[in-house]
Order: sequence, then C-alpha cells, then structure tokens
Amino acid sequence: MKKTCIYCGHPGVFAIHPYHKMIITIEDGRRTEISVDVPRYRCRLCGRSFSTAPADSIENASYTRHFINKVLQEYSSREISVRTLCDKWQISPSTLYAWKKEIA
Repeated sequence: MKKTCIYCGHPGVFAIHPYHKMIITIEDGRRTEISVDVPRYRCRLCGRSFSTAPADSIENASYTRHFINKVLQEYSSREISVRTLCDKWQISPSTLYAWKKEIA
C-alpha cells in the first residue's frame, strides 16, 4: 500500500526511522502500558515528516480509544466517585473531564 502525505497529498512518501511510544490500554480489565513502534514517513515533494497512529490509538495521545471509552463508561455509571475512578485508572480529573467534553 502506497502512503500519501497528510500535508500535501503527494503519494511519494518514504519511511524513515520509527520511534517508540508508550500506549496505555486495558488488558484483562487492568490498565496496561505497552511500548509500540510508530512508523514515521517523509514526503518526497514537500519534505515534511509525519507518523501514523497504531491501531486503536489516537494520534498524538497516549491512551487507546478502548481505554478512554472504558473510563467514560464507568464515569457515566456513577457507581464510584470521580476521585476513586481517577485513582483506579491513574488519570487526573482534568483528563477525565477533557475526554468527557470531547465526546459531548
């Protein structure tokens, strides 16, 4: 599959060195941090570089969609306090409210 530049649309991009990124997800009902290699590309036409997000992750974010959805689902159930929820998943209340605002 040929990659296209996300900036200028030119189909001539080439791979350059990937970088490592920590992604936070849920495995077996628990918060899990995994290291993934994120491929970087450089456009032959405009010279800009960009990366592509790993599956289920959000570009430029450390949390997977699955993780965010799970936290927001628990928040919506109102079974535990915000502080307890945030402590459980090791996030700040401001992060929780930012996610809530994004989906509203």
